[in-house]
Amino acid sequence: MSQIQYLPFQGKIEKNNLQFFFDSGFRRTGNILYRTSCNNCRECLSYRVPLNQFVPSRNRKRLLKKNSDLVVRFGSPDLTAEKEILYLRYQRSRYQSFVIGESDQELLEGMRWNLFGYSENSLEMTLSLDEKILGFMILDSASDSLSAVYSVYDPDYPDRSLGSFAILYSILYAKELGMKYYHLGYFLPGHPDMDYKKYWAPSEIREFDTNDWIRFEEFQKKYADFSW
Repeated sequence: MSQIQYLPFQGKIEKNNLQFFFDSGFRRTGNILYRTSCNNCRECLSYRVPLNQFVPSRNRKRLLKKNSDLVVRFGSPDLTAEKEILYLRYQRSRYQSFVIGESDQELLEGMRWNLFGYSENSLEMTLSLDEKILGFMILDSASDSLSAVYSVYDPDYPDRSLGSFAILYSILYAKELGMKYYHLGYFLPGHPDMDYKKYWAPSEIREFDTNDWIRFEEFQKKYADFSW
């Protein structure tokens, strides 16, 4: 059974303090900062991209060009009925087997609490085409980094790779802001929903015991028994 450290909070967190939590492997959902703390399992790896080393690959540049007709906006998180409908469609399409027993109301209550209920430390990125929202992403903003909380996108546009585009565009935005790091959350090697993160490189992984961040390749060598 997984063990998780929870730190409830209220209101805005000073950016330097939030940075400390990110550097220590914490994530946010709603008004709770959390990190895994399992004694016998260390498969949930905190994963970040050092922005001064990030350069979009040729494929990433093609992705930007493919979606150049989208209007991208950053601002304070703003919950709307259109986003709620998109969230439900996204959940029912992408995670059908996991949410089959949940009503729309239950899913929306989770969305409101997790993403929009305690957003004093957050930014929202929206992706629009002809005034229609195709996706949105919640990001937490600290002194030296952005942390991707959650992204939602329209399942009817698979050719656009909107999930990857949202990550790429927000990474480039973080670079423009002068941030040092982009936190992608937990990486579980070999997990079908998490394995994509290893393709966002160069990257660093947080050491379990020292709290140091080391290069992905160095971590791989040190922990060769992982299902890389």
